[in-house]
Amino acid sequence: MLDPWERQPKGSPLILTGDGESAKAHAAFMDYARMGVAHSLRDLAARYRQAVVNGQSTPPTTKWTTTSKWSHNHSWVARAAAWDAEQERLRAVAHRQAVEDLARQDAERGRSLVAMAERIMERANQALAVLRPFQQEFVDEHGGTVRVLKSDFTPGDVANLGRAVAALLKAGSDLQRLALGEPTEIVGQRELEVRAEALAEELGIPKEEILVNFQEYRSRRGR
Repeated sequence: MLDPWERQPKGSPLILTGDGESAKAHAAFMDYARMGVAHSLRDLAARYRQAVVNGQSTPPTTKWTTTSKWSHNHSWVARAAAWDAEQERLRAVAHRQAVEDLARQDAERGRSLVAMAERIMERANQALAVLRPFQQEFVDEHGGTVRVLKSDFTPGDVANLGRAVAALLKAGSDLQRLALGEPTEIVGQRELEVRAEALAEELGIPKEEILVNFQEYRSRRGR
């Protein structure tokens, strides 16, 4: 069975009088349908006349009376409505697929960030395991010996690393929650980038190592 916007043969219930739809009549109908919700026979005829004046093409007709006759005899209004509905359906399908694809990519990116945080934690634990505190001796003003326990890895370093890992885990978790449609306090891509830059500074590593995740995330949105 033909769709309403296809060229209709003789005997089609959409052809009210005469033979089947001619090639010119169908071409004019498709131009009418593609005008969108603002379908207008007069505007279509005016467009055809302007095309002739500009030497752009040879349209199916330049007469409003002809487009009006085709519209009545070939059920243009009903067929254009069917065309509009089909275009809307196709747009909805494409949008839904794009959202699903983006959600899947966001989930993968979130898992990547969480895995990065776990690798950092593992390396930090390995570093802490081999560090050995050492003592330094000082002579105070009274001539006594003062022994001080020191380490190359200070409590501040541990705290900074902990905050960095926690923030990275949060960013990865947020991306995965966004992919599932769950609420999160992350409100935009720029905040993610700022967080990545802060993490890179705290960890003392090239920011590209972290930002690569966010750059791909941003490029998929065309930002």
